[in-house]
Amino acid sequence: MTAPRPATVREDELRRLSRSPRKVASYLGDPYVRAGLRELPPELVLPVTVAVLKPEAVAGRRLERALRALDVRGFDVVGAWRFRFGVMLIRELWRYQFTNATEDKVDLVDRILTSGDSLLLVLRDRTWTPAGPPAAARLSGVKGSADPRKRSGSEIRAELAGPSVLLNFVHSADEPADVVRELAMLESATGLPVLGAVRRPGRVPGARLRALAGELYEQCPPHDLDEDASWARLAGCPHEPLAAAAMVRQAARQAARQSARQAARQAARQSASQAASQVARRSDRQAASPVSGWPGQQEAWTRIRHLLRAPGPPGDVLWDVLTVAAATIELSVPGLSVALDTVGAAPWQVSAVIR
Repeated sequence: MTAPRPATVREDELRRLSRSPRKVASYLGDPYVRAGLRELPPELVLPVTVAVLKPEAVAGRRLERALRALDVRGFDVVGAWRFRFGVMLIRELWRYQFTNATEDKVDLVDRILTSGDSLLLVLRDRTWTPAGPPAAARLSGVKGSADPRKRSGSEIRAELAGPSVLLNFVHSADEPADVVRELAMLESATGLPVLGAVRRPGRVPGARLRALAGELYEQCPPHDLDEDASWARLAGCPHEPLAAAAMVRQAARQAARQSARQAARQAARQSASQAASQVARRSDRQAASPVSGWPGQQEAWTRIRHLLRAPGPPGDVLWDVLTVAAATIELSVPGLSVALDTVGAAPWQVSAVIR
């Protein structure tokens, strides 16, 4: 039997598990980190990580592709369970990242993650060595950005083609300190034996993973998660606020197309250099925008934003609403910042794990 570890987290232990001084300071008093480190010494945490394939991966039928992407990149599934997020679990898991979130973002994340079950995975890195980066940092690097504009073709999220920042299919812990925190939190919230999976030898059989994927698919019809197709379906749905919002968007897009044609005719009468300069400036403005943007977008959104709150969108258009919301809302409040910045793979790749 393993002897119980001290209840107090030591700073030197956390420095082995995080490259962020601010995170080390914050996690010294975090109850989930303290609970996790009572069960797991740092040397057991470094080769493992935790990931969640979220409800949009179920609706978008990405579970098998995500599992295959993890496998080919060297990650074995050593624990897998169905579970459903509750609002309090969402608040706790992203406690340090929601400090600059808009109300729309918080409401939408709640609605997405509570819409159905997710697949919780404990992963072991087959390639891990004491001289290399920990499993969590390596997965963070190969996972890629939540923002589609910042992904490269070799990353998991690029391969899965998540359509927007919030519909990105997969969450994983950034670095080992987050693995400890999230495993302890998930075990506390769900009752699942996730901490024990870290010590478990072998891997979950492929047949079991396929069965779990099948069970999840049975609870949720497939959806294309396509913004334009979702708006088109909403335009013909029987729910008046949704149909009205879709018509606002349709009229705005028609007006925008007409304006673009007029601008094109005007540009044709200008010199090529002037036209090119205008196009470049317009592209820069669009790239800097947090959402794709179109005339009338906010007007359409204000007609339906209340549906993100309880009781939520009608079930027959749930993923249409979630898809257009994810493509439309503002994500952060100007002037506010996250309490803890994301720590990517790079800080772990410049040196060996501190022993």
